[in-house]
Amino acid sequence: MPTIALLVEPGKLVGFLLIANPDAIARAPSESDCLFTGVPRGPSLLSQPLSAFVQEIKNSEYHCTVEKWTDRVIVKVSPTSSATVELNFDSNGKGHWMVINAGTRHSGICEFARRENA
Repeated sequence: MPTIALLVEPGKLVGFLLIANPDAIARAPSESDCLFTGVPRGPSLLSQPLSAFVQEIKNSEYHCTVEKWTDRVIVKVSPTSSATVELNFDSNGKGHWMVINAGTRHSGICEFARRENA
């Protein structure tokens, strides 16, 4: 299951996007179900707009589209009628994400999640 870490800036994790179809990115263009989840890493992030947005929509299933453009992958999700989330990352799995919610735009960075040794 592709998992993308959502950050507001380096080291400031606010959540994850989980993509149900394990081949959705490799076989783009494609579609999949997806899920936002996670808790911000640090209480000061709870009031950050991107973090608050993830907390509002997390743990519900949504539909996403995955597009591939030369060396970029774009994932789009519309979790509400007034909100769109777009993730845009390179072949190294690093990029940025943006939320447009009721006409307001916020952006952060994203990267494929990796396991850290315990």
